[in-house]
Amino acid sequence: MFKKILLIVAVVVFTQSVMGQATRFFTKAGLSTHVPYEWTANDTRFQLRESLEEDFEGYDDFTLDFTPWTTADVDGSATYGILDHDFPNSGAAMAYIVFNPSQVTPSMASDESIQPHSGNKFAACFASVDPPNNDWIITPLIALGSNSSLSFWVKSYTEQYGLERYKVGVSTTDNNPSSFTIISGSGYLEAPSAAWQEKQFDLSAYDGMDVYIGIQCVSNDAFIFMLDDLTVNSETSAGTLYGKVTDALTGDPIPNALVSVAGLSDYSDTNGDYSITGIPAGTLN
Repeated sequence: MFKKILLIVAVVVFTQSVMGQATRFFTKAGLSTHVPYEWTANDTRFQLRESLEEDFEGYDDFTLDFTPWTTADVDGSATYGILDHDFPNSGAAMAYIVFNPSQVTPSMASDESIQPHSGNKFAACFASVDPPNNDWIITPLIALGSNSSLSFWVKSYTEQYGLERYKVGVSTTDNNPSSFTIISGSGYLEAPSAAWQEKQFDLSAYDGMDVYIGIQCVSNDAFIFMLDDLTVNSETSAGTLYGKVTDALTGDPIPNALVSVAGLSDYSDTNGDYSITGIPAGTLN
């Protein structure tokens, strides 16, 4: 199904995943022995130094895969396409799509109403054939520091079918849509059609927490909700590194092994586990 077009026709990530082999040295009963061991360090959270930024330029045109972000097509409905225009995944049941107007056939590069806020692409949520929309785009897990905030830009392609509607939510547990607390107010917000609009939200209530942030499109038989240039600002001065030290030959945990990074260190416990806190943000070797 199609809707007619008008005749006027974008983290800093601090993550460790390291495996190394070395030789552990110890002395017992006057004898010096070398034992090969393995150590691993893992931290899968997104550690913010200053901000996490997403302008959607790094994704393939018209993909539905936003990894490491996730999407949730809760309504499960097919979507409207654009009359006399074609692009991959047009009309598919989907939540959001990476939309590049210049790569539509024929090109929509001359249609000012559907241009990105920046770059060549934006995240688009098309109207559900069976309204209303219930579609989510959700950030990866973010470890917030202090003075945290969220900003992004939104726009409706047209107001001919009504303005696009959306909500903003935060989850401290998982990225299931039912886990989100809406922080944008009791009702929905509307995206203007005349020009892109920046929206800002205070996240300081979640300072020091690991969170997911979700943008939910709840439009009712409109057309195209446009989202671009999302930024999470947060001040983080330190991170945590944790892992396990094991014997490279037997796989057994090795206690009392010294692990050091950035001038900080910890000894592995009886299970071979260690944890180093207070690591300054930056690129560590």
